[in-house]
Amino acid sequence: MFESDNDSKSIENESLHASLDAFVSDINPKQALDKAKVIFDPMFTGLVALLSIAWDIELIPLFNESGISTIASHVKNGKTKLVWMLTEILALKMHQHLFVSHLEDGARVAIFDSEQGRDRVQRSVNKYFPEEKGKRIDVFSIRHLSPREMFIIIEHYINVSPKTRIVFIDIGTDLVAGGVNDLAESMYVLNAIQGLAEKFRVHFCLSIHLNKTTGEATGHYGSLLLKRSEIVITVKKQAECFVVKPLVARDLPFDPFAFTLKDGMAVPVEFMPLMAVKKINKSDFKKIEPHIHKEVLLSIFRNHKNLKPAAFKSVLRDEYGKRIGSIGILLTRELLRFYVNEGYVKKKLGFVTMNFPPPTGESGQDERDGLSAPFHGGASIHLNDSSIS
Repeated sequence: MFESDNDSKSIENESLHASLDAFVSDINPKQALDKAKVIFDPMFTGLVALLSIAWDIELIPLFNESGISTIASHVKNGKTKLVWMLTEILALKMHQHLFVSHLEDGARVAIFDSEQGRDRVQRSVNKYFPEEKGKRIDVFSIRHLSPREMFIIIEHYINVSPKTRIVFIDIGTDLVAGGVNDLAESMYVLNAIQGLAEKFRVHFCLSIHLNKTTGEATGHYGSLLLKRSEIVITVKKQAECFVVKPLVARDLPFDPFAFTLKDGMAVPVEFMPLMAVKKINKSDFKKIEPHIHKEVLLSIFRNHKNLKPAAFKSVLRDEYGKRIGSIGILLTRELLRFYVNEGYVKKKLGFVTMNFPPPTGESGQDERDGLSAPFHGGASIHLNDSSIS
């Protein structure tokens, strides 16, 4: 990890043409035109995916070689947590049931954090990448540097680290000294990043904040970055999870996924909350996949039995909020009515029972002694007619 150096001149001397002046002077038109020309290449095999999302039997590329992507969110909505989780997935090949890291052995991933103080970055390093886990990951705290110095050391790192395949810059707007509304400098910085990506076959993922009122990317920089990005990912806190969705994508967009926090670390969740991050209406219940509704009910019946109506609705509200989205008391009552109408549960002799078979292994057979044991989900829940009317 780079050590802090207050001597800005010594840092600038390491620049490999990172100065903005280099982008607008001493250009050779013929060489530049020849380099920009694209001709038929029989050896070209297509885009090289570095990270994909596994969805059913299909792999949807998320990060491609030589590309730029954006992670956008409002302040304190999980953007930085997503960066750390994706770094862990890429470098350590974690959570392969949801993601597939295509990085070759020995490939490296880097994070340049310009938002948090060094102690907070250190805390994250100790949580995510203790000891042996961190050998393929480089993390830098650069908040103390000027925008120009930040870009210089990022460029230097790329030059001296040929095995690095993906670089996260959190926050990307900190590279623009003139601010997000400086159009000329925003173009210079993004052109330089694209140049580094193509020259060294590296993917850059830059995070940005969204405007508090409009929800749009801030300034000329944000607008240009969204146009240059192969994919723009949004993150928003919803109930107990952080929902990740594609805003725009040049290729196939992925379905939303979510992550939650476990011991302070971002961890993907097994279910996929398909609700949009918005106020939930009664009509939205039908938009949820049936298997997710059943997971909600299975979780309730598996852990509780003989609940009274008020207690059941309280548990239903909590479980639905964890998996899909927060709902109030009235919508909880409508959800229960929906489950009865859809046949997920049924009334029988003043009780409500689950109206679909539990998964294999939860049918009620106790494998330890061969005796039939009641599945909690098979237990009846006493329900007054008034509770769903």
